[in-house]
Amino acid sequence: MNEERFKREVEAVKSLGDQIGYGNMMTITSALWAKMLIDEGGTDNGVFYPTLLFNMKSGDLTECSISERAGLINLLKKWESEE
Repeated sequence: MNEERFKREVEAVKSLGDQIGYGNMMTITSALWAKMLIDEGGTDNGVFYPTLLFNMKSGDLTECSISERAGLINLLKKWESEE
């Protein structure tokens, strides 16, 4: 690992997180990462998706999480098609 590069990247992430909010940054990053993997012909297995507790339904966490993921990816695809 290149320690200087890592330090620069940490500062860049901190700066962006401070600017737009860490939760928002994590949600956007996760959706972009998943979309990239899917666009490359893979799956989004292994992508970390933040899930807000108030979005979860008791006893139905997996289904809710999958729905949330699909919504984020579809939103990115919509915006991409509008460009």
